[in-house]
Amino acid sequence: MEKCEKAIQKGDHPIIMTDACEYKVKNTDMTCVCHIITAEDEEAIDPIKVIYVVYACKKQLPKGEKCGSKYLIT
Repeated sequence: MEKCEKAIQKGDHPIIMTDACEYKVKNTDMTCVCHIITAEDEEAIDPIKVIYVVYACKKQLPKGEKCGSKYLIT
C-alpha cells in the first residue's frame, strides 16, 4: 500500500501510477494483498482503485475474489 498510496487513496482524484507502484504490483501476489485489506485500511484506501491498479499493471485477479470489502464480479 505504501508504494501505491497516491493511486489507491480514497477520494475523487486521478489515479497516479508511479514506477515504484507498478514494480511492486507486478512482483506481488495481489490476490493475497486483497484478502488482507481490513476495514481500517479502507478508511484510507479504495479497494476499487486497488483492483484498477492491478489491471493497469496487466495482472489478473480471479473472478469472485474479494478485495477488501468488494467482490470482483467482472
